[in-house]
Amino acid sequence: HEKFDYVLGAYFFDQTFDLVEDFFIGDDLGISGSTSHSDTIDIRSYATFAHFNIHLTDKFTMFGGVRYTDETQKLRKEFGNESPITGAFGIDPTPINVDISANEPSWAVGLRHKTTDDIMLYGSVSRGFKAGGFNSGLVFLESSPDNLSVNPEFVTSYEFGAKTSWLDDRVRLNLAAFYLEYEDLQVSTLKFINGIPVAVFDNAAELTSKGAEFELAFRPISDLSLNVGVGYLDATFDKFENANDPIADLTIDASGNRNVLSPKWSINVSADHEFPLANLGVLVSHVDYSYRAEYYPQSAIHNN
Repeated sequence: HEKFDYVLGAYFFDQTFDLVEDFFIGDDLGISGSTSHSDTIDIRSYATFAHFNIHLTDKFTMFGGVRYTDETQKLRKEFGNESPITGAFGIDPTPINVDISANEPSWAVGLRHKTTDDIMLYGSVSRGFKAGGFNSGLVFLESSPDNLSVNPEFVTSYEFGAKTSWLDDRVRLNLAAFYLEYEDLQVSTLKFINGIPVAVFDNAAELTSKGAEFELAFRPISDLSLNVGVGYLDATFDKFENANDPIADLTIDASGNRNVLSPKWSINVSADHEFPLANLGVLVSHVDYSYRAEYYPQSAIHNN
């Protein structure tokens, strides 16, 4: 039917991941010896999805989609042998088995309005999730499943924007504003385990990320393309009471802190030129410039 179109589908994913590590320590530390460690992770995921467009009028289109995911992950952690190393670093050589699963729906709904042939306005709301996972290879963690696994991450996203073209499609200007609410955000941080800094994935409680994006593409002549992109981002933890401060080796309340690796401003500028070489093809030249405002590195969740 010309007023309605849709897509239906199914997805299947199956993966096995094996990690084997051998550890050797010499006499200098007084605990010489060796041991081995292995992780086996089995992941199986099923999903079904549907996407639709309802053309309400020639100018208005309602769109949406839904997906249901059923995913199971299994970890088996084993140690090759008990040695002075396992005792010195508090490693329990008993095999560990951890299972996690996720059965979650995702959805999106929105509206597009084509004000003219060259201007389209849109707005959407969506809800999605990222499956949990494991901290593989972390032999210095206690055997508690809380230390070895990461919970799923959830996000509700609101986006509004415009896509436009001008001057016979020689100029394209796109604008967007977004607001995202995260629950159980998965973050990478450092923990001291038996005095040793270990990179681990953990869950932050809540984070809000909001901002805007500007994109301009301009072709002044047929052989030259100019592109400019500007982004603004404000990503702040609303609640993160048990964050790890790797510098002070203690637990802090990171609520109100900015997220790491999240510069407030980013700018990209590029130019592409094509020069025909008769029957030899085309010579393409490219130049670009990228700017990122100051941001906290991955280990600076304390914002110091």
